Amino acid sequence: MRRSERRKYRKRILWGRVILAIIIVFLAGWGGYHLVGYLMKHRFFLQGEKRSLKAPVEKPKPEKLLKKPELAKRLIYLYLPDAGRTKLVKQEKEIIEGSLEDMVREVFKELSSAKERVIPEGTRLEHVFIGRGVLFLDFSKEMVRNHPGGSNAEIMTIYSIVDSICKSFPEIRMVQFLIEGKVVDTLKGHIDVSLPLEPSWKLKARE
Repeated sequence: MRRSERRKYRKRILWGRVILAIIIVFLAGWGGYHLVGYLMKHRFFLQGEKRSLKAPVEKPKPEKLLKKPELAKRLIYLYLPDAGRTKLVKQEKEIIEGSLEDMVREVFKELSSAKERVIPEGTRLEHVFIGRGVLFLDFSKEMVRNHPGGSNAEIMTIYSIVDSICKSFPEIRMVQFLIEGKVVDTLKGHIDVSLPLEPSWKLKARE
């Protein structure tokens, strides 16, 4: 074989190998691309299946509401006039227990709002303080100004307050009336209120 023919033969073999290598690389790239796509797609569906197979997550149940502690109650006694307004009739009521001042104010509030009115309209309880078993009640001027007058009405007002306070709070033995911070002789000229008053149980109706 001639030298020139051998060269041609070698060139053909070389080109054949190059073309074959290109074909192999192309096929490998094309196959790899599709293989990766298939695997990714297959993995995605598998993950979806896994997610769907998971048990549904239960929402945590709200804890039972804690019951609020019940507030302590205190029984108070209200002495209010009977139909003839000659006797005082005892009524019982529960209030929330608190400081002595708060509970005394609650008694005053109940007496003020009672149907059998004993506290003159517009009267305010300005101050409350206690000393050595005596409760000082400082009322606004309406206690005197708006009072209807008359000895019986004055008795009902005074002893409805005194009896209700002393019965409800045994630590209080007497009640001193003040009007706008000052001691007065009477409310309407009949009953002396210049000194502390003890309860008068003789006005109490039979129970």
